[in-house]
Amino acid sequence: MHLDIPSVMFLSAVSCLSIAVAMFVVAGHYPVGVSQAMRRWGEASAALALGAAFIFFRTSVPDFLSVVLGNTLIVTGFGLAYLAIRSLHGRPATHDRWVLVWVLLCFALYGGTFVSDDDINLRIVLVSVLKLPVLLMIVRELWAGGGNGRRPIEGLLIVVYLAYALVSGVRAVDTMSGGDLSHSSFFGDPMQQFSIIAFFLTVSVSSLFFMLALGEVLTAELYQRATTDALTGIYNRHAFEELASREIARSQRTGRYPSMLMVDIDHFKRINDRCGHATGDAVLCAVVGAIQGALRQQDFVGRWGGEEFCILLPETGRLDALMVAERLRTSVMELPAVDASKMETVTVSIGVTCPYDRDSGFSAMLAAADEALYKAKFGGRNRVVMAGV
Repeated sequence: MHLDIPSVMFLSAVSCLSIAVAMFVVAGHYPVGVSQAMRRWGEASAALALGAAFIFFRTSVPDFLSVVLGNTLIVTGFGLAYLAIRSLHGRPATHDRWVLVWVLLCFALYGGTFVSDDDINLRIVLVSVLKLPVLLMIVRELWAGGGNGRRPIEGLLIVVYLAYALVSGVRAVDTMSGGDLSHSSFFGDPMQQFSIIAFFLTVSVSSLFFMLALGEVLTAELYQRATTDALTGIYNRHAFEELASREIARSQRTGRYPSMLMVDIDHFKRINDRCGHATGDAVLCAVVGAIQGALRQQDFVGRWGGEEFCILLPETGRLDALMVAERLRTSVMELPAVDASKMETVTVSIGVTCPYDRDSGFSAMLAAADEALYKAKFGGRNRVVMAGV
């Protein structure tokens, strides 16, 4: 079966150009990190589209454009894809210069070979080999993953790029050992046909997988925005109630009950009035940091109101809960003053509840902890009070 290589390159160019246009059009509607990754991928797709187009028009344009510029643009496209994946992982744009250096080196080598030698076999080997470092850089970045680890879809991207790197390597070896090719026999050679098909599949499938990875990132970001407090970064009220209710329901099945802490910053309105809301926000964040430092890994905290925080301590008895609460209260007292000239020492009052009743759900525990907190505030603040005591 004869494969028309120019037709495959035309399909590659159209596919990449369509993806580039789509990325550029919609990128501005997404959060900054995702938008930057989309624009990078759009740039990569545009470079690949131009490179494929120059090769498609090989018989209509000067050989320098199709051979040198076309293949340089393809390397550029893969380099920009590498930068897009780094951007998706939230990494700084520190590798741009290295990609640029590699692209310029490829352009110089392609151009030098074109001018000095008309050996098509040498050109094929050079084109195949110079892709490998960029492809392996992509694989390495995908393997490293982002801040939350490697996503399953990125594992599929690794397979795609490794497969194309393998095809490029085999193409170079086959060209060196398979005898001389001529311009007329190039399009009919099975290895060259296979490598062109591999290129088309790589650029098409990798774009599909990249868009799926974008979807995963967006889903995670939307989930984070929906479940966390924008100022402090801890769970918001809705998310905390959902998680706490789930843990309490689990404890009712196992008989290992949790404790709940209700924490309120003392005289917080006075801090806002004296020092301003910016200082008040800084105090909130500092108190959250102290709370997180005093808790265990399995505990979780949410912002319940303006200066109120709710904490659930899974599988924690009365004495352990009191110890955690006292450690938390002390940690807050030891915080350095955000504005020493206007502020007193920041303190908190804490209500603690630890019911051993199978019928005590989230609402009942919250009411008991809130009542204990009221007693702590009424009793002079900066203290821990256990519900029912």
